Amino acid sequence: MKLILGHLKSIPVEPEWEEDDLYLSHRKNALRMMRLASRHSRAATNAFLRRDHSSAQQHSLRAQEKWSAAEQLNAKAAKEILSIRNSNNDPWKLDLHGLHAAEAVQALQEHLLKIETLVPNNSSTSPCRIKTKNGIVHSSPFDAFRTVDAENLDKQQAAFRQGRASVQVITGISLPSPNLNGCFLFI
Repeated sequence: MKLILGHLKSIPVEPEWEEDDLYLSHRKNALRMMRLASRHSRAATNAFLRRDHSSAQQHSLRAQEKWSAAEQLNAKAAKEILSIRNSNNDPWKLDLHGLHAAEAVQALQEHLLKIETLVPNNSSTSPCRIKTKNGIVHSSPFDAFRTVDAENLDKQQAAFRQGRASVQVITGISLPSPNLNGCFLFI
């Protein structure tokens, strides 16, 4: 029951959206699935409180299935949003706008690992190595940022050798001041 109630607290509130909004167009199925999961979770809680344990278990199982499906839909949406937002960016600019916090952290880790391939291998350790509790991050739904464009690799490495050692990370777009919408990460 604690797991179900924990999910209820993490459902994003859905503000008013424009029809062409990139976030909503890619997240709508996940949001719909999360609402279904939430309904089943509430039904499971209510059934449990009524001491209808059979119904509670059925609703709980349905809720778990919906949460799992929502997680997969969100991962797919994050990958698509990330790809669209960064399709015209060079490796030194990463737009994370539209990603949830955990997705943004993971995408940034993957992007830094990609940039690491641009750094000439002069030393045995790299300043960009990202480690998790289990070691180095190896797989991600953000594989698009792991691939190296061989055609542009020389240009990208030349840019790094010319002293370009910062990455612009965009975390959101500020309407009053669109020029102040990200941060720079120096590596």
